[in-house]
Amino acid sequence: MKNAQKLFALVESLPQASCGVGPTGYLDRPVNPTVKATSGKDSHGRSFITLCVKQFRTTYGEEPSYAVITIFQRYSNDLSIWTQATNCGNACFVDGAMTDDEVEHLEVLVKTGIVTFEVRKFADNVEVFRFELVDPKIAIKANRRGEIAA
Repeated sequence: MKNAQKLFALVESLPQASCGVGPTGYLDRPVNPTVKATSGKDSHGRSFITLCVKQFRTTYGEEPSYAVITIFQRYSNDLSIWTQATNCGNACFVDGAMTDDEVEHLEVLVKTGIVTFEVRKFADNVEVFRFELVDPKIAIKANRRGEIAA
């Protein structure tokens, strides 16, 4: 990934939060967000960004899903490998190791609060995703009760 510096700039631009590192040495303890988008560094100096999102898969007209996701630097000695963990809910913003396109989408989401993009799953299958930043109380409440938040 060539856009790692954009990720670090986003980390610096967001309100800072703390996170817990578990026995595996990774972000095993979820970030408890108080704002739509926050960031920080774990005890090993690895950066992370936590987002409260509403995800639409517009291709199939599905109901939106809500989630709290954390996009994080995977290794302390490699600044270019980032991935995603889901704190609660079901949303996939990063599929595996983060790509330059996903960095661009993340930058738009953080700066504007909404992003829409296409993902080609197979040669003839393109899915359209839309993500919106939402209040953390909405994202967490929707997942605790399995309900759709307003």
